[in-house]
Amino acid sequence: MKNKIIILAIVLFLIILSFLIIDENEIVFECAENIQYQFEYQSDFIEPDIKAFCQKKTFRFIRIELEIEKSGEVDTSVLGKYSIVYKAKKDDQENEIALEFSVVDTTAPIITLVETEDYFTEYGSEYIEQGYSCFDNYDGEITDKVIREVKDDKVIYTVTDSNGNTATKEREIKYIDTTPPTISFDAPFTAIEVGGDYYVGFSAYDIKDGDLTKNVIITGEVDVMKVGIYTLSYVVSDNSGNVTSVERNVYVYKKQADVEHLNPTGKIVYLTFDDGPSRHTSRLLDILDKYNVKVTFFVIGKNNAYFDYVGKAYRKGHSIGNHTYSHNYSKIYSSVSAFYTDLNYNGELIFQQTGQYTKLIRFPGGTSNTVSKKYCKGIMSALANSVISNGYKYYDWNVSSGDGGNGNTNSVYNNVIKGIKKYNVSIVLQHDSKGYSVDAVERIILWGLSNGYTFLPLDLSSPTCAHRPNN
Repeated sequence: MKNKIIILAIVLFLIILSFLIIDENEIVFECAENIQYQFEYQSDFIEPDIKAFCQKKTFRFIRIELEIEKSGEVDTSVLGKYSIVYKAKKDDQENEIALEFSVVDTTAPIITLVETEDYFTEYGSEYIEQGYSCFDNYDGEITDKVIREVKDDKVIYTVTDSNGNTATKEREIKYIDTTPPTISFDAPFTAIEVGGDYYVGFSAYDIKDGDLTKNVIITGEVDVMKVGIYTLSYVVSDNSGNVTSVERNVYVYKKQADVEHLNPTGKIVYLTFDDGPSRHTSRLLDILDKYNVKVTFFVIGKNNAYFDYVGKAYRKGHSIGNHTYSHNYSKIYSSVSAFYTDLNYNGELIFQQTGQYTKLIRFPGGTSNTVSKKYCKGIMSALANSVISNGYKYYDWNVSSGDGGNGNTNSVYNNVIKGIKKYNVSIVLQHDSKGYSVDAVERIILWGLSNGYTFLPLDLSSPTCAHRPNN
């Protein structure tokens, strides 16, 4: 019995041994399940966990681990696809496995905003950029690629790098309201004839709070039965505490009587207008009609497109003076005879409009001009004496509006009022060829009427105002 067992064991061993001898070897690779096949740009490459074994095909548990040879590298500083071959050998057998890896850029750029704690934007104003920068791990500095969009109360910054990665950042705009409300009036001034009703149309608006007209507080009183200049005060505040206060003059005037019925009190104003008529003269005549004020026009005939206004002005009771036809210094001041030729031609044109030869003269540039020296020495002294001998009377001025240069309506008004206050009798120089000067006339008249001045046109009996010739 014992011998039979031994024989059976030997037979079994021989059978197994024969199977082992017959069973072939194979080389296999085992890879870990957590192999990383994709790597971010500039990241560390992690070697995969790979093992190689030589084992029997049938009895796979009979195996030995082999050394692995690797060929190929992954460079994470360069985007692209990479292949690494892993090879193992055992005697005359070998096997290999190729793994595919990729280096990619999926990292969005970083937008950095410059932020100052006490930086505010005035409400209603455009946000002024504080600054920002943008850096991408692959492209580097790409600030110039950032797109800004101001939307509602935010600034949205968006950028996309060369690999299609997009970053967005928002900045909340911090607003502050230091802008006071505005008070606007319906008209540039308010004028009321004595005994009339008055209404001052106005509105108040705030850039943040909107219409604040109902919040305006008005102080001051106007006596519509008494000529004078009255001041009303308008005050309004917004919800941020900004306050606006403006004053409004209300002129209470009495329309001037006809010239023949006037009894001047000693404060007299002669408004004179040179270099017309022009496209502004019609408007000026309407203003003068409104207050029954008569003035003097020193006209030049070369303005033939508007010269019919000379006749209209004359028929309305205004005085017409001769300011030469051409107003050309080099021509009229070349000689005494040249001056009279130009003057007389203009006089004929005036006669055609008025039926009268005017004896009122104003020299172009005034009697004291120095420009005439370039054309004829001593001519102004000669002309000043000559015109008187020929029955003319020339008028200069003692109040200049300053409208000969680049002025504005307010400066004209202020210059005239300042000058009038200095004299009992004022001869004011303006130009109805200047629209902004004409725009100042109504306020000048209202100021004068409200302060007891009488406006008159010049005639041969009017007080003389003559500059001393400088040539």
